[in-house]
Amino acid sequence: MEAAKAALERARLDLDWTKVTAPISGRTSRSFVDAGNLVQGGFGAGTVLTRIVTKDPIHVYLDVDERTVLTCQQKIREGKMQKYRDTLIPLRLGLANEEGFPHEGGVDFVDNRVDASTGTLRVRGKFDNPQSILVPGLFARVRLMMDEAGQAIFVSERALGFEQGQHYLLVVSAKNEVEYRRVTVGALDGQLRVIEEGVGPEDRVIVTGLQRVRPGVTVKPKLVDLTPLKIVLPPSQHSSSGVHTASSRPATSTGE
Repeated sequence: MEAAKAALERARLDLDWTKVTAPISGRTSRSFVDAGNLVQGGFGAGTVLTRIVTKDPIHVYLDVDERTVLTCQQKIREGKMQKYRDTLIPLRLGLANEEGFPHEGGVDFVDNRVDASTGTLRVRGKFDNPQSILVPGLFARVRLMMDEAGQAIFVSERALGFEQGQHYLLVVSAKNEVEYRRVTVGALDGQLRVIEEGVGPEDRVIVTGLQRVRPGVTVKPKLVDLTPLKIVLPPSQHSSSGVHTASSRPATSTGE
């Protein structure tokens, strides 16, 4: 009698497992088995019935380079940036056929180690996707937000020189003499480069004719309007390198 009851209970348990309920909601792929097929359970060796992906919200994985990771850690220590556990660190996302970064989300996970083989840290972003625009498996461009919007000085990328591992600019002084100025550069947006240190809004930077001038010579500068090159990004599109709204007085001129 007891053996019969045990067999009955096992049969009921097996019958319960003939109906598999997904632990998550989402969109299913095709069915990999048909009615009447024999399936096997167990982790790793079990039969795949179908695949389900969650589409709203959707997660995006990105690998952040080591230099950016160190910059973020320094900003956190200086109190200029909060940890992702304490606040929502904004992320902006753009697809291959989109201009800019129209989708807004935030960081919800940061791995605990840097991958030594790639020198990157795995970060996960979470994005609301009510219209199912973001599809699992797509390639996306992601911009990590590190700073609040502010003022920055932009110069034309072609004005920058590089020597002995250091960027420099040729600046025209008040006496129209050429000066050699080492600078610290930031991110590139379009044809303009952010200058973090080395020049101010009152300085005039030589953009063209660099081959015909050298430090100490006197030139006749002609100011150039950088409006066609000037890019003013909205706060939702600043990059992780600290690109901000362009300075109202671009520091650029040409040298003759």
